[in-house]
Amino acid sequence: MARLDARMEIRLDSETLDRLEVTAKQRGISVAALAREAISRLLEEGGIRREMTDLEEALGLETPVPMDPQELARELEKRYELRSGASPY
Repeated sequence: MARLDARMEIRLDSETLDRLEVTAKQRGISVAALAREAISRLLEEGGIRREMTDLEEALGLETPVPMDPQELARELEKRYELRSGASPY
């Protein structure tokens, strides 16, 4: 893990902080560690979404590529059926 040498302050409503404290306690980590984890996930997902957008543009797709593999499979099957007039199965 990178050295934690930068600070940040955020303000939350009491209910949100209470929920974070409960979640952190259940997971056996501090609220700060939980917040760092959530921020890391958000940044990673943003990177994945950018990559998916780049892929969509490169392939000339008109609609976004679903993140969920099962949803992607359903979408591909639906497109196959529409183009060929037949089921892939």
